[in-house]
Amino acid sequence: MLLTLVILVLDVLKPPGAAAPSFDCTQTISTVQRMVCEDAALAGLDREMAKRFAAALSASPADTDARKRQRRWLAARDDCAGTPEQRACVADAYQRRILELKIEGGEVPVFAAATYACEGHTATPATASYYQSAPPAVLIEYQDVRVVAFVAESASGARYTADDVELWEHEGTASLKWFGTQLKCARK
Repeated sequence: MLLTLVILVLDVLKPPGAAAPSFDCTQTISTVQRMVCEDAALAGLDREMAKRFAAALSASPADTDARKRQRRWLAARDDCAGTPEQRACVADAYQRRILELKIEGGEVPVFAAATYACEGHTATPATASYYQSAPPAVLIEYQDVRVVAFVAESASGARYTADDVELWEHEGTASLKWFGTQLKCARK
C-alpha cells in the first residue's frame, strides 16, 4: 500500500507531458516496471515496443507463439533487476526486442543470406538472413519456425544466439543448436 502511494505521488509530481509507459504505473509490482515508470527514455522504449508488438499481433493473428515469445521476453527483461547495470540491461532488452519485431515485420533490409543443409536433415534446409543492425542480428528459419538471434562473442567465425538457439558459422560450415538438437550444417 505504501508503495502504491509513493508511485501515485511520483506520478503527480511528474512534469506535464512526461512520458508514460504502455502499462499502468499504479499497478506495477516489479523492480523493472518501477524503473520504466520513473525513466522517460525507458517509458518511450516500452511504448514503442508495445506498439510494434500490437502491430505484429494484428498482422499475424494465427501466430500462436507470439504471446509466448512476448512473455519470455518480459521475464528476461525483468531478470535485469538482478544485474549490476540494471538500467543498461533493461534498455538493451527493449532495443533488442524492438529490433526483433522490426525484423519479423520486414522493416530491416537483409544484408546477406545463406542456406544450410544439415546432416540428417538435408530435405529441410535452414536459412539465415543477416542484418547489419545494432546489434547485428540474423533471422534463422528451420522446420517452419523463425527465430531472431543476436551476435554473441566467439573465438572465430560468426556466432548468433537466442533462447535455446545458436548459429555458429565458420568457413562455410555451421553448428546449429535448435531447441535442444545439435546439427552440423554445410552452406549450400
